[in-house]
Amino acid sequence: MPRDYEVRPGSHRSPPTAVPALRRTYRLTVVCHSADSDSVRAQLRRQFDESGLMLQSLSCDQTSHVFVRISALVASSIPERAALVRIVNRLAAEPAVRRLQWETVPVV
Repeated sequence: MPRDYEVRPGSHRSPPTAVPALRRTYRLTVVCHSADSDSVRAQLRRQFDESGLMLQSLSCDQTSHVFVRISALVASSIPERAALVRIVNRLAAEPAVRRLQWETVPVV
């Protein structure tokens, strides 16, 4: 004689599906003396390479006759964001860096 089976809640779960990692674009803006710009840009590139983050763009523009603004765009997933925070903290401790700002770039 066939038996009736009871299905308990949660006993027959569907297998988890892979959710693509959400990536956000961040902009780092560094202001430094123009004499220090080459070393700061090299340090940015090196730190992104070491952390495995892909640098999308790196630009530099003169804000005055003394200061330069360096802007870096990088895409990062939530787990990779910790590496980005470490980079920001290292740069903030650099004596050559006069100002540092980082922000999420809004999705258009």
